[in-house]
Amino acid sequence: MALELDRAATGAAPRIPSARQRRHQPEDVPARISPSSRVRLQNVDHLALNTTDMKKTIDFYTRVLELPLVHVARTPPDLEKARSSGAPPFPSLRHYFFDMGGGGLLGFFEYPAGTPRASRDSDGTMQHVAFYASRADQERARRQLERHGVPYTLLKGGTRWWSLYFYDPNGIRLEITADQAHDDCDRLESVLQTEERVRAELRTLYDSEEEIDRLVADMPLLVD
Repeated sequence: MALELDRAATGAAPRIPSARQRRHQPEDVPARISPSSRVRLQNVDHLALNTTDMKKTIDFYTRVLELPLVHVARTPPDLEKARSSGAPPFPSLRHYFFDMGGGGLLGFFEYPAGTPRASRDSDGTMQHVAFYASRADQERARRQLERHGVPYTLLKGGTRWWSLYFYDPNGIRLEITADQAHDDCDRLESVLQTEERVRAELRTLYDSEEEIDRLVADMPLLVD
């Protein structure tokens, strides 16, 4: 996989880092927070993936996918403290983050060389990571993959959605999906289904109509 970006060929100028200040400080945290009426998650804060080669990972994500590197850190040097904080069972691992857009971060832990690679088709693992992009950005990504010799597959899903599939250097399958008709389409709009279709599928999983009713009551449904 060729990861070197030829600046002369692309005409890309080196970016100058922008200076930013924190808008909020740790002491801004209120002493007591009243719970909401129900859990409403806003989005993915970050993904935490694994690599055994941080340099190769940085090259791919910053040069090919053009994601800015935004944070570089280490897990605790004390193994017991690392375990108690939920970090991997190794002291002082590199833990770097990229900006994947939409307020979300893509993080990587650098595990020791020789760590076994898991299958994405094993139970409890992540099958693939899917990013959402505009049509123009999806096409830019496709050309970047071609420029760097990264194999990819472009598949049409349904009537409007196209998905670009490829692998990063760690063997992680990635997808970039885009609505070919509208750049402002709400993501939920793309997955709307009729109640009849939803109930038919859920009956293959549940025997209880009461449980199906509970799930359907919260689902956005397509009105014919």
